[in-house]
Amino acid sequence: MQPEDALPTIAEIAITLAGFSSLVAVWRPLSAAPWSKQELLRIHGLLISSAVVLLCALLPFGLSGVQSSNGVTWGFPLVIYSIINLGYVALTLRRIFSRELEVTSPRLVWSVLITSGAVNSILLLSGLGILLPHSAGVLVLGLVWGFVTAVVSLLATITHGRWVHPMHNTFHFRRPRKTTTPYPTSNAISCARTFEAVIPTGAA
Repeated sequence: MQPEDALPTIAEIAITLAGFSSLVAVWRPLSAAPWSKQELLRIHGLLISSAVVLLCALLPFGLSGVQSSNGVTWGFPLVIYSIINLGYVALTLRRIFSRELEVTSPRLVWSVLITSGAVNSILLLSGLGILLPHSAGVLVLGLVWGFVTAVVSLLATITHGRWVHPMHNTFHFRRPRKTTTPYPTSNAISCARTFEAVIPTGAA
C-alpha cells in the first residue's frame, strides 16, 4: 500500500471531524453557560484544521493531473500545510504569553505545541526539497498528526478541560494557593463573652 492510498480516507475523516465539531457547537444545551472565548477558539480551530487537512489531502490528486513532477504534486501541499500549521502554533503561543488564552494542563499543551512545531518544520523542509524531499509519506504523517491534535482539542472542548485535570477546569502557571478553613473565631469570641457574663471578671 502506497502512502497516497491513505489520502482519500484522511479526507473522509476530516469531513467527519468537521461535522462532529459542528454538532458539538449546535447541540450545546440551552441551559449551559455561554461559550467561553477559549472554547470558541477551539471550535474555530477544529473547523479550520479539518478544512486544511481536507484540502491538502485532495490537492495532490488535482496537481498530479496538471504536473507530474513530485515537487509540484507533493511539495506544494507540504509547504501549504506546514506554513498554515506553523502560523497557528505561533498564534497560539502569542495568545498564551499575552494571557489571552488560558492553559489547561501546561505539560500537555506545551508537549503538543513543541511536537507540532517540530513535525511541521519537517514537513516544510520536505516540501522545499531539503529533508526527505517531496515525500508523500511525510505528508500523510503530518495529516495524521493534525488529527491527533484535533482530537485532543475536541476532547478538551466537550469536557471543558475536566478530562485533563479533574480537580479544576483550568490550570495556571502558578499553583493555586492553599486555602485553609478559617477558624471559627466568631464562635470563640461569643463563648468568651458568655463565660465572662456567667463568671464576672475578678470574681474569686
